[in-house]
Amino acid sequence: KGPFHERPLNEVLVEGMHLLDIAAELDSATAGYQKVLPTAKVVSAEGVREVTEEELRAAIESLEAPVKNRRRA
Repeated sequence: KGPFHERPLNEVLVEGMHLLDIAAELDSATAGYQKVLPTAKVVSAEGVREVTEEELRAAIESLEAPVKNRRRA
């Protein structure tokens, strides 16, 4: 897949949400994105910025879309 800095932001967020979900399954003290919307920041040559709630929700939707499609089939 390549380094995060070379990939589209939404793709990196989706992977991060997936990893957070795995951590939540393995550790009861870790909340998954279904319980608490995480915070994230983008660090680049231009500076640091907070990832918006809309960007996080879009990543979650991308992550959950294949699961929703399988349930319909």
